[in-house]
Amino acid sequence: MTMEAPLGSTAEAPQLRPLGVGDIIDRVLRMYRQRPVLFLTLSAIPNLIGVLIAQGARLVWPNAFLDFDQFAFLNDPNRMLAQLQAQQGRSGDTIVGLVSVIPQSLGIAALTYAAANMYLGRPVAIGAAFRAALADVPRLILTLFVLVIVLFGIWFAAIFVSTLPAVISGIGILIILVFFAVAVLPFFLLASFALVPTVSALEDAGPIHSMRRSLQLIAGSRWRIIGLLVLLLVLEIVLGVVLSAVFLGAFLTQSTAGRVAAVLVGAAGTIAWEPLPWATLALFYYDMRVRKEALDLQLAAEALPRTE
Repeated sequence: MTMEAPLGSTAEAPQLRPLGVGDIIDRVLRMYRQRPVLFLTLSAIPNLIGVLIAQGARLVWPNAFLDFDQFAFLNDPNRMLAQLQAQQGRSGDTIVGLVSVIPQSLGIAALTYAAANMYLGRPVAIGAAFRAALADVPRLILTLFVLVIVLFGIWFAAIFVSTLPAVISGIGILIILVFFAVAVLPFFLLASFALVPTVSALEDAGPIHSMRRSLQLIAGSRWRIIGLLVLLLVLEIVLGVVLSAVFLGAFLTQSTAGRVAAVLVGAAGTIAWEPLPWATLALFYYDMRVRKEALDLQLAAEALPRTE
């Protein structure tokens, strides 16, 4: 999905500048308001594909999935354990989860492509975004798979290395290190590798290059990316509360209708929410390139008339 200006192009260079955390969120919301149909469509289609896969599989193979309703009114631990053992071996949820990575990756790539082009002042259409995203899906899936393995590998290794001396010696400071490894390290890793999917989509990069680039671009700015993620979490909570207050009030006294409404509101909330994090990471990616690689000057030079 690498985007380059065509030869001989005299298009005006985008006016890029370093952005603060609030500026990035404000720019993302402004882009969303400008092209709501674009972002909602790019979010809705992959999410609906995922829902169809999950619900279709449950209809065809109902006994392959865990039935969580069986646990709803069980207060006896022994009965809960017996019910869990009765459903042991049902792998439908795991299989559907793995298959759903395909439409999820399509959505990530398409939303990243759309946000990047809008930020750079380039035209973007729904069809073009999906065509570009389709080419990125296999590589993005591989990148996400490797990233998950690396993150869990680092986390478990850190826990093991810090726990072993603490268990042997019983020294308090080592116990604190264990707490750090368990509670703090995941946030550090999340901040360090937050740009991996964005780099993979925008630079046509594999897992190793994407992880290296994410570390390189985010170095020295981890608090900024953590601030962005916290703001996004607040926005997600607000969106969820608003949707629940608007749509669920009429169904509180009707259990069946309330359950259906909850599913619909959850799907609507996911579709409306999903453009925000991927657009935010796309803008943060370009902001870090402006700060560290003078991308604004590079794009200005590319916008100058060129001849063959």
